Amino acid sequence: MHTYNFERCHSALNNQTPASCYYPILLLDDHREIWFDPLGKIFGGWGLYEDGVFTTESIENFILFIPFSILLLWAFQQELLGESKSIGFGKTVWKATKVVAVFSFMIEFTQLLFHLGTFQISDLTYNTLGGAIGGVIYYLGYSRKTKEIK
Repeated sequence: MHTYNFERCHSALNNQTPASCYYPILLLDDHREIWFDPLGKIFGGWGLYEDGVFTTESIENFILFIPFSILLLWAFQQELLGESKSIGFGKTVWKATKVVAVFSFMIEFTQLLFHLGTFQISDLTYNTLGGAIGGVIYYLGYSRKTKEIK
């Protein structure tokens, strides 16, 4: 009986959880520094240029949460989407978006609390959009997989 999706995840990743493979990448960010005013750029970070300098932060925030939401839905499909073999597009994207938005807010709040980075609304937005796209990709992959099995 297959009751928990981590069995599938463990075998696919040499018996490691997706989190143990993915989160160290997030934690190994070596250019963190203490910010004395973490709310100083709360409305910044929307474009590709900041103060005339090209920055990829918005693209990175978007792309980072695509695989995060795919792995999240893959590992916790039964808990997030239910026991049914068929999943709905709207429900899948909504759950991915909601969970990523909460997780992103926790990251931003932690940065605010410990003064490690800045709290930015653009980060929340780009992270959440990346999570929604990850939900779409997961749904398309899952739908294709279930059609091949039938």
